Amino acid sequence: MTGDLTVAVGRRRAELPDAPPTFSINSLRHLFGQQDYDRADELRNLAWLAIATWGGAWHNTYHAFPTSSQHGADGHQIDLSAQFIELMEKLGIAYDVVRVGPARRARKILKAVS
Repeated sequence: MTGDLTVAVGRRRAELPDAPPTFSINSLRHLFGQQDYDRADELRNLAWLAIATWGGAWHNTYHAFPTSSQHGADGHQIDLSAQFIELMEKLGIAYDVVRVGPARRARKILKAVS
């Protein structure tokens, strides 16, 4: 029983540093940032929160292309989770990885951004 409790507490403790940035996305994504893609909602991309959330702050892009492995779509948008997925793909652990090409992105981009 003690071992199970230690594992459970250790797991929770390991998740805590990631929790505040992740929860921040749910509040801040509607108020701040940029909308790069045409969406019916108010979701935005938050560049200043992208590193802490492993790319999860590229929320407007995520909802525009939910099956894509990369939500930091432009070269200057840091997306650590996409880099991790790419590494796993190179190691043969991940396969059938979905990427959205420039032509498909261009069809959804907001005119004000381009």
